[in-house]
Amino acid sequence: MVPDRLSYRPEIDGLRAIAVISVILFHLDIDLFGGGFVGVDIFFVLSGYLITDMLYREIAENRFSLAGFYERRARRLAPALFVVFIACLVAACFIYTRAQMADFGASLFHAVFAVSNFFFYFNSGYFDAEAHMRPLLHTWSLSVEEQFYLIWPVLMLLAARFLKVRGYIVATLALVFSSIAIAEFWLSTDPAAAFYLLPARLGELAIGAVCVWLVPMMPQRPALHVGFYVIGLCGILASIFLYTAEMRFPGISVLLPTVSTALLVIATPPAGLGKVLINPVMKWAGLVSYSAYLVHWPMIVFYKAATFEQPDMTVKAAIFVATFVLSYLMYRLVEQPFRHPPAQRRLKPGRTGLVTMTAMLAIAFFAVNGWAGQGWLLVNKGSDAKQEIAAIIEAASDRRREAVMADGCNVRATGRKFNPGDCFRTEPDRFNVLVLGSSYAADDTIVLQTAYPEANIRKLTAQGCVARPGASADDPACRVAGEYMEAHREDIARFDLVIVSHNWTWRHYELDPDFLAGPMLDFLRQLDLPVALVGGRGRLKADIGSYLQQFDLVGPDTTLGAEHVLEETDDINFIVRDMAREYGVAFVPVYDILRDDGALPFFATGKYPVYIDNGHFSLEGMAYAARQWKQYYPSIEMLAEDSAIETGPSQGPRPPVTAHASAATLEAQKVEQSEADAADDATPGD
Repeated sequence: MVPDRLSYRPEIDGLRAIAVISVILFHLDIDLFGGGFVGVDIFFVLSGYLITDMLYREIAENRFSLAGFYERRARRLAPALFVVFIACLVAACFIYTRAQMADFGASLFHAVFAVSNFFFYFNSGYFDAEAHMRPLLHTWSLSVEEQFYLIWPVLMLLAARFLKVRGYIVATLALVFSSIAIAEFWLSTDPAAAFYLLPARLGELAIGAVCVWLVPMMPQRPALHVGFYVIGLCGILASIFLYTAEMRFPGISVLLPTVSTALLVIATPPAGLGKVLINPVMKWAGLVSYSAYLVHWPMIVFYKAATFEQPDMTVKAAIFVATFVLSYLMYRLVEQPFRHPPAQRRLKPGRTGLVTMTAMLAIAFFAVNGWAGQGWLLVNKGSDAKQEIAAIIEAASDRRREAVMADGCNVRATGRKFNPGDCFRTEPDRFNVLVLGSSYAADDTIVLQTAYPEANIRKLTAQGCVARPGASADDPACRVAGEYMEAHREDIARFDLVIVSHNWTWRHYELDPDFLAGPMLDFLRQLDLPVALVGGRGRLKADIGSYLQQFDLVGPDTTLGAEHVLEETDDINFIVRDMAREYGVAFVPVYDILRDDGALPFFATGKYPVYIDNGHFSLEGMAYAARQWKQYYPSIEMLAEDSAIETGPSQGPRPPVTAHASAATLEAQKVEQSEADAADDATPGD
């Protein structure tokens, strides 16, 4: 049974409109749209449906051409995508630091060849480039779709030789369940793979595909269509408004938005209620949805990169409007002319492929140059001082990595090479200190070893998280570190002091009022050990390289005052101090310790900056911090004394989680999951 030729279905454009608007508002951190990321999953279902319908009919009618299929895909997707690539490349050359330009060039190169999902999967560390510095992060979903286009026609051709309609449905549903099973497995073992890679997403496209055979089988019962329509619409809206970036996703949870989308594809829109999807506004937004998806994220990213600020509501509104203005222009001037050229200008598939490949290679050439830092050098060739300091920052980052990795006590980086005998070794004639926490704790270990050489200072760190017993499999480094803590309970109990240090962020507070550190503090309390909780050191609004890139004058006396520090810092430290009171441990006001007269020097010594990014120390910064610690605490034993512990009730209610709430994109969440992997490791269209 071959379905009738697919006529224009305006409700499909309505679904596209819902998908793209929800994604944009989610990326703009509009609280109501906490699950707006499911817009991408709606796009996947629609793509699976439309592509499969086209392939099935053409194969059944014996008029399918693989070359023709890819030629149509190229004309549909490539022109607008290449325009965005070029615009981002130009903007990045003027806004980004040399290191950021290198990261952008790498992501652009992979995006050109439709493998950016692999790039972001393998480079998911926060230090690589913060989420707001990755303007092509959203191309991961396009890469997934383009990889789907490579395998799906072949599978359809094979299926046509052996299967009838029932066989198509069974085989496609088998793909759905297999893909969800893979996603669930990866969520427990490798969450980034579940998010970025095709095997975990193929089921969403297959859900759309199975609709091709279900649509003509639907009984013509108005009540059934109304029921499907209402359930589908409610399911999508529930996903958008009730889902959160912190939930376990994709996997089984992806079924609500995707099956709901499928119900709307299968159902005939009822009169009246159908106007929700079928109206001029939704149709227009759906038609420009591909360009809107492409342009909105780079605008958000480059605004943050250029201003060092989070957009306020006025700016968010401006970005939202600008997105649709630009997308309309792209739709009229780029998408449509290439997709539907006049007959006399229409290229044959071979020539279309040649032109597309030539454009890809040209963009890839500039991407490789950006990857090597040449784009940055081209714009900044007249600023020898900036180039010199940029090179120093890059070298400082490498030196820091080597230093924090040297002792083999970083769980994520060392894996099975972790040496607990050395990391938990105490010495009877010295004051023994164990530092626990994230990559910030790795910094602080060297700081303390420099400040207090008379003490025996060891560490156990796990990138991007507070090492804690009982951590879920979603945090592999935390889970492994927690297992080490449990296994070496007696070794830890022999230390004289435990210091806990972490990059406390508002996102951690949104997840848990104790920043996910409660299990660790409970564990240490059971051992009856003196504990000191290091407060937030105050992350900068941008990394040091960005200040270098955009500030004309950076001299030896340049300082970084409160105006350059994230606004959440004071509230974060209020909460960490309050948490220290609750657990009866010492609080270290490191934000105050590091600053003279409320400001942090840009340079630690000479031309060496204090930071290598927006929070991790350079080795020279560690030496500076050690001097500040030594001045504040002449002896590290002071932290183990009862006088160091503040007692009494809380100083007031903690700030609400909405005070600095930012519903970071799911893409950003995956990038941010392990904030210093690179610092500490060697290693929608339809």
